[in-house]
Amino acid sequence: MRLVGPHGAGKSWCALAQGRSVIAADDDSIRPILESAPERALMGGQSPHVIDEWQLVPSLARSAAQARDGSYLLVSSRNGRPDDERRIDDAPTVRLWPLSLAETGASNMSVSLMGLFSRNFYPMSCQMGLPEVAEAICQGGWPRLQGLGSDTSSRLVRVLFQTVMEQELPMHGKRLPMAIKVACAHAACGWRGSYEDFAAYAREHGEKPFSRNTARDYLEIFREAYLSYSIEGWRAPIRSATRVRIKPRTQFVDPSLPAMLLTHTPDTLLQDAGALLSLLRCLVQRDLNVYSSVLESEAEPTIRYYADSDGACADAVIRLSDGRWGAINVALGEAQFEEAARGLTRLRSKLRKNPESGCPDPTFLAVVMGSCSRPRLDKRTGVYAFPIGCLTI
Repeated sequence: MRLVGPHGAGKSWCALAQGRSVIAADDDSIRPILESAPERALMGGQSPHVIDEWQLVPSLARSAAQARDGSYLLVSSRNGRPDDERRIDDAPTVRLWPLSLAETGASNMSVSLMGLFSRNFYPMSCQMGLPEVAEAICQGGWPRLQGLGSDTSSRLVRVLFQTVMEQELPMHGKRLPMAIKVACAHAACGWRGSYEDFAAYAREHGEKPFSRNTARDYLEIFREAYLSYSIEGWRAPIRSATRVRIKPRTQFVDPSLPAMLLTHTPDTLLQDAGALLSLLRCLVQRDLNVYSSVLESEAEPTIRYYADSDGACADAVIRLSDGRWGAINVALGEAQFEEAARGLTRLRSKLRKNPESGCPDPTFLAVVMGSCSRPRLDKRTGVYAFPIGCLTI
């Protein structure tokens, strides 16, 4: 089995909780031996045997794949080389994300994502408002940083980012200052940002824009290190001449990363609605990734986004293997509900105009807000409204 995810997400802890023995490829005193004799990693261990950070010694994947006895937990904080990954393609893979609000205890867990797919909705009033959301954004979902406060967490998130980059960049012949520039531009422009947005950001800050290839290369490094991930556009079965956006968008795995890169604090976020909404969207998408990963036992649901030039949009479209699907937009609060709901209902209306597609009506449409005084099913639009502080599996 493979256990993957960003550095600091708790992979080693989870693996050690299940494993009976361990060898760490990131141990400098052992790695030279493993590089010369990778079979040593498999000797003397008790099943399940944990091989931590195996990608630092890629031949470990081949040794584990060829082993005739025993079971192994292969833990990694970055994507291995394609040839090494192919050797263990048949192994089940579990991806760990930073902790969700339900896991940190910030959510009252009264609205279940699984329940929404069954049309069960029993929300409770939520004490979490925008100040608490801003605090949760800066705190992040890193297990070791819980309870330290947003200021301390932000400093340690910076250390985490720089540590990962110092490990990754030499393998690609890249430099930390440029990695920080690209990451800051990506954080400022959000998941919808294009290269043109990155270039405009650089010019606004008195710097020469980096090239398109430079942006692509560094974004790929972030993805390989599981610091970010791609969200594909949904090719919805809609009959329309409308231009549909399907280009993959890149999102950070945790909102504390872009908050740190832009030196935001909870106080500064509460004075910048655009930044707060962008980072709230990152937080909601992180939690949806966590919650949706356990909706089905046989296959992980797909999460896409939808956007077209007619205003139909969804920040997240969650599709189950049995054909059911739901769509979610993110808003700061009640004042933005109508606009967010309109994007969802336009998407539903467009799909209804093509009955031959076989695409069913959405099981649910929802606007997830940073602050919501009245969690409810809006009777007029058929759209659920509730705060992120209510959501759980």
